[in-house]
Amino acid sequence: MEFRGRCQELCAVTMAEDPTLTLVRGHYFERMWPSEPMQAHWWCKKPDGTIVDPSCRQFPSNVTGKYIEFDGRIECAECGKEGHENDDGWSFESRYAFCCHRCHGRFVGVF
Repeated sequence: MEFRGRCQELCAVTMAEDPTLTLVRGHYFERMWPSEPMQAHWWCKKPDGTIVDPSCRQFPSNVTGKYIEFDGRIECAECGKEGHENDDGWSFESRYAFCCHRCHGRFVGVF
């Protein structure tokens, strides 16, 4: 448990020690947790693509799971429209993305 919730922090320390590393965010597929196998996660990557995960010990499979990089694509939780996290007009609440204020309002029951 000493590594849970500290992925990004531990990556920053590791990157300070090795400036050739880049920070990556996405999900780690933990096969040992069948009820919730997709875990939001941060890790580092070497220029050749090798994964360096300073917080891997939080997972029972200890890096034998699958690392899935987030590519920035998102989907509106209300209407299903697709976009990119940096597109103008999108808003976020918790793990939900919304393409416009109208969809956000409909989702939470205001409209």
